[in-house]
Amino acid sequence: MLSLVASGDFRVITSPYADDDWTTSIKFWDSSSPGQELYRNMTHEMRQIIQNDNVIYFNHQTGVLPSDFIHNANLFFNYSILTVHSDKNGSWIIDSFEHKNFPIFGL
Repeated sequence: MLSLVASGDFRVITSPYADDDWTTSIKFWDSSSPGQELYRNMTHEMRQIIQNDNVIYFNHQTGVLPSDFIHNANLFFNYSILTVHSDKNGSWIIDSFEHKNFPIFGL
């Protein structure tokens, strides 16, 4: 919902994609900076688990593709992508993002 409001464009939401009722791992978008605020207190061990084991549960029918996020000026200039995952068909979807200046997070 935050991505829809922040983008100012309902077309940024991708639907449908194959991400209902399953577990997978997530990947940090920028491995050198895994979440300035949202993930900063996460231990190295926990980061390894969520990146390498299928422990994150998803049950979504809509989401935002990284390419749509990057091409939307409101999102790109104000928010940073933190994590992504691949759905059942191999499409990459954004899991989390945060505002570049304020403590606003999208999960």
